Amino acid sequence: MIAALTLLAALGRPAAAQDVRWSINPSTAQAQLGVPFAISGTVASDFPKDLAFDLSASTDAAYAVADARFGKSVVQGSERLQPFSARILPLAVGKISVFLTCAPPAGTPQFQSPLIPITVAEPSLPKDAEPRDIKAPRSARPPLWPWLLLAALLAAGYALYRKLSKKTGSGAASSPAADSRPPEVIAESELGALQKSGLWELGRHKDFYSALTDILKRYLERRFGFAAPQMTTAEISRALRREDPSRGLSAKAKGVLDRADLIKFAKISPDPEWGPSDIVAAIQIVRDTTPQPAPDAPHEPARTKA
Repeated sequence: MIAALTLLAALGRPAAAQDVRWSINPSTAQAQLGVPFAISGTVASDFPKDLAFDLSASTDAAYAVADARFGKSVVQGSERLQPFSARILPLAVGKISVFLTCAPPAGTPQFQSPLIPITVAEPSLPKDAEPRDIKAPRSARPPLWPWLLLAALLAAGYALYRKLSKKTGSGAASSPAADSRPPEVIAESELGALQKSGLWELGRHKDFYSALTDILKRYLERRFGFAAPQMTTAEISRALRREDPSRGLSAKAKGVLDRADLIKFAKISPDPEWGPSDIVAAIQIVRDTTPQPAPDAPHEPARTKA
């Protein structure tokens, strides 16, 4: 059995985190790409209130935090002991380091857990997965290309006929006009419709997150000009860091997109709070990135003639 890891907070962290002791099990782990694994442990601190995790600040390009939560605390003398558990989804192969970020009570800064080294391997094939023998060659069939060419010519002729008949009829149908509303108006309208759609309440979590990420990526494309719909979560995160070096916007968007990836690709069962909280986070991202109107210049008093 791997012994639990007990470490003092690293040097250079805020003063509020220097008296925090972490006991983490396992101290190291072997994992497979795309397969969640669990860690657990206890945090001992002298904070007067319970701690909470900040999932958006705990994620990284090499992994995602599928879930992290604290249990009921127990006070022993001057210490508060809080058990915790978390599920980590590896997103890169090789040696990575995982950490969790805590949000202590108001008035004190965030702090991180000790780094947990993880060795991530590629997914292994089933034992019975063996290459099949090559089948014996079959007799040649008559060439199909003349028939395929004939079918293509007939399809092209029919398409031309339809096009000409539309022009000579009621006129060609006009393509829908591009939405000229500001990006924030479009995004908030679409997010409001998604909130009222009932997809989350009906358990259609994958459909919900597919719509949510499409809305958010289209908004980022309209707002900042980079092709977010064609980019991965890590690429979007890096692009947003260039727009906002403070990393606040990048971390918030990455948290939403990471949980969406877990639902859409890793088939993780979500917490009931994920969908409602992530759509609120998306709305906040839109509002935080909406340009504010410049304050009106003060009017100079009218000059009177002498």
